[in-house]
Amino acid sequence: MDIKNIATAAILTSMAAHAVAVDVGGIINSDSIWDNTDEPYEIIGSVQVAPGVTLTIKPGVTVNTGSLSVFGNLNAIGTAENPVIFNGTHIRPGENKASRRQPFRIDLQYSKVTGGSLYGSTGGATYGSLNLSDSILTDLPYIYLWYPVANSNIERNIFINSGEISAGLSGNTRLYIANNVFIDQAGWSSIMNWAAYDSSTQIVEFNSFLSPDRIALALAYSNSKMIGMNNYWGTSDQSIIESMIWDRNDDLSLGGYIDYRPFLLSPHPSTPIWKSHTIGVNISPIEGGSVTCTPNPVNDGMATTCIASPVRDYSFDGWGSDCFGEISPTCVLQNVTEDRTVDALFVDTGEPHQPINAAVLPYARAIEAGQSATAFATIINNGDRTAYNCRVSLSKAMQAEFIYQTTNTSNTLIGIPNEGADIPSDGAQGYAFAITPLGPIHSQEIPLIFECDNAYPAPSHIGLNTFILTATDTVTPDLLAIGVTPSGDGVVKLDSSDATGFFATAAVNIGSAGLITVRADDGGLGLPANLHLCETNAVGQQIACGNDLTRTVAEDQTVYYTVFVTGTGEPIPFDPSKNRLFLRFAAGGTTVGATNVAVTVP
Repeated sequence: MDIKNIATAAILTSMAAHAVAVDVGGIINSDSIWDNTDEPYEIIGSVQVAPGVTLTIKPGVTVNTGSLSVFGNLNAIGTAENPVIFNGTHIRPGENKASRRQPFRIDLQYSKVTGGSLYGSTGGATYGSLNLSDSILTDLPYIYLWYPVANSNIERNIFINSGEISAGLSGNTRLYIANNVFIDQAGWSSIMNWAAYDSSTQIVEFNSFLSPDRIALALAYSNSKMIGMNNYWGTSDQSIIESMIWDRNDDLSLGGYIDYRPFLLSPHPSTPIWKSHTIGVNISPIEGGSVTCTPNPVNDGMATTCIASPVRDYSFDGWGSDCFGEISPTCVLQNVTEDRTVDALFVDTGEPHQPINAAVLPYARAIEAGQSATAFATIINNGDRTAYNCRVSLSKAMQAEFIYQTTNTSNTLIGIPNEGADIPSDGAQGYAFAITPLGPIHSQEIPLIFECDNAYPAPSHIGLNTFILTATDTVTPDLLAIGVTPSGDGVVKLDSSDATGFFATAAVNIGSAGLITVRADDGGLGLPANLHLCETNAVGQQIACGNDLTRTVAEDQTVYYTVFVTGTGEPIPFDPSKNRLFLRFAAGGTTVGATNVAVTVP
């Protein structure tokens, strides 16, 4: 069955009504102030700030969803204690080619921006400037500065899982990017310059780049240039730093070189301290079961989902510490702002329960916001009795609508939507599911919950039964990828600790045409193996090889890649739930496809 059409017959109802809010929309033609901190401002459709007009948003104000287009001036100035909060709001530059003498200006300070977008590309001319400081920005696509007409400054911000800052400059303007933290950037790079004409300059200094497996600074085209000295790279190894820079050393058609020396050996004192928080897990008794928390560590202010899974002769008996009071084996910790601890209590009943496991395919999807992402799941009953009413659900940490339905062995829908199924001993049941997020999200790893009436939830394992979802305002590539190994069991098995193996991947693009970047990794585990990526044709002949491969993919086109895996002299234990290798496809700064396999080295 065509995966694009799994849920086309399902009509998804909307979730609970919005809380009381101040509804706003239309054109603002005179200076205005938003200062209501008791109820959020809910943008209905769009708000446009007219040329010459200033919209001021006061500390503590929350703005939800919608589009805020700035043809005049936006001043959203919060405080450290009371930031201005934007949830899923698209803060757009106004297209003002005809009124260039009245440029817009967007000023944000002490703001918390989650989802939506900030100063994105409109497809037209946008002449203005941006001042962004002391803010936290999460899950945003790229910031696109189209020839700003005044100096712009981006200082002391934290960018989490967000796209690159992409700029073209002209005249005598200066773009100053300083004292920011970049973690897990979703774009191809953290900061890019694609043009710097006349005496314009792009200065990048005192920043902390904390993702050594990704490009931090990049040039594009022959007229690009950037000053990149005095940054902290998380390492003093210059070979690693140079791998985080894309310039004429990598492509002779580019304008020049980015000089990163001297560089900092520790973060600059005026740069924010990056905060992520660890979820500590205590299990009592230790042999009673396991707990997985996804994600862990947790980005500051975000949520994690913990699932307790007892072993065969034990039962779950409750949570302690930060999950105390939750009676379900699934516990969601919201707004994590410090290290947290969960205690899982198990009891030896002497009566075996029904152990279940689960898998999801494909591992990642990318959709247009408002649409449904569909995929397949399988629940496996490893017990010796029938497992009753086995079903799939979504973690409460995810703001989305969810529907599932059983399938037969041909992946054809059967049964009734949102109704579970009984699974006999050593049997398996397939499901199709659809997720409709309530707003844009970017490369979010979603832990699905698989449970039966007489079985505890299946353990959650990244890559095996989690699901990466991207939902953006525009149609992007959406690659359905599957990886295969020579053994046919999804495991790369090296014959010795210095041998080479491989896995191959085919990915079909069911989304729009677009530029994609492909990268292989080990999920951040630091496994003792080197990965080498090659694009191939359908029969395995190599086309191009490298650490990152970029190409344009057409609609309905299938592309092929091989990842070569070479051991570095140390063993990798056989643990398919943990030791895995990933191949990821990205477009416009977000994941649009992924697959993974297990790996073991004797």
